[in-house]
Amino acid sequence: MKATSPVFIVGAPRSGTSILFRTLLKHPSFICREENLQETKLLKYANSSHLFKNNQPKALLFFMLNDTQRYQQFLDSIRPIQYLHKVIPSSVSNMLSRRLPLWWRLNLNPLVVRAYFYFARQARGCNRLLEKSPDNLYHVGKLHRAFPHCKMLFIYRHPLDVYASYCKRKKNDPNATWADIDPDVFANIYSTAIDRAFACSERYKDQFMMVKYENFTAQPENTLSDICNYLHEPMQKEMLIEVNPDPEKWKIDPNLFCAITSKVKNWQQFMPSEAGRQLENILCQDMERLGYSRYTQA
Repeated sequence: MKATSPVFIVGAPRSGTSILFRTLLKHPSFICREENLQETKLLKYANSSHLFKNNQPKALLFFMLNDTQRYQQFLDSIRPIQYLHKVIPSSVSNMLSRRLPLWWRLNLNPLVVRAYFYFARQARGCNRLLEKSPDNLYHVGKLHRAFPHCKMLFIYRHPLDVYASYCKRKKNDPNATWADIDPDVFANIYSTAIDRAFACSERYKDQFMMVKYENFTAQPENTLSDICNYLHEPMQKEMLIEVNPDPEKWKIDPNLFCAITSKVKNWQQFMPSEAGRQLENILCQDMERLGYSRYTQA
């Protein structure tokens, strides 16, 4: 697995990662036995592999299309590492991983990640693995250590549209408590993500691609062609075709299972103009770096 080139969509949250993921899953190289948009967040939990058992964590099993046989094979393959991880408390390992990047490798986590995606690729029946976990933006170095030849995609979006997406999710899904986010906190998260994306783009020049959401939705064929070229895959126009659009499939976001459209909501439906102006004032430098114009007057 170390020699393979899996593809990871690493961010940013609420910026079109799901529609990009779903579109790329229509490509012959990434298509799997059944449509599945599950996030694994494996990089976050690898230090706690001793807690993996039977059907836990559920996200890991579901990404494998609930293939319990393959999941058990994965658990069997990492059994010695699970014993190692059981000796050292997860809280200690997580703290050491943040402060000492080398610790993550010494703790044999790259082997856990490679083993999981080895069996996941078999379970999904895909030629090339594609996975989406926006939180992995903060684990790019770990991904690179596990898969030195991997490709990473970071899709970004105008900040007011992103914040409106949080507000919309909060309105449509009462269980999504994470979407209840203060504008100032959101501004910090957005700015930090953009800083990190630019840093990753500079450090991993040939392995980290930044994709503008507005280009992807307004000119999907051109943007997908650029993405396929970056991934060294032939462009497939079939990815743009939505054979059976179904806005009822996921009522929280009816547009996810429909054709790609350039505008799905108006940010002013979710926040007053003054709040939007203040948010743009805070993020004006990030917007300039990304080539975004203001929606409000300065």
